[in-house]
Amino acid sequence: MKIMIIDDDEDILRLFGEFLSKQGFDVEPYLEPLKALEEIENNPSRYSLIITDIRMPGISGIELIKKVC
Repeated sequence: MKIMIIDDDEDILRLFGEFLSKQGFDVEPYLEPLKALEEIENNPSRYSLIITDIRMPGISGIELIKKVC
């Protein structure tokens, strides 16, 4: 299972990434939500789960998920 984590706070991103990796998940972290959106649009079936912060620069997590769906 490939999980994308999107958060503009590097410490939170690292914490979630380490926790999920230790649980055996394949994690791909993104600090920049617009780059994450580009990756999702280019590879729509690559990720089983997307975890995102709500408040981020450029695009909110809610807007990002609306674009993905």
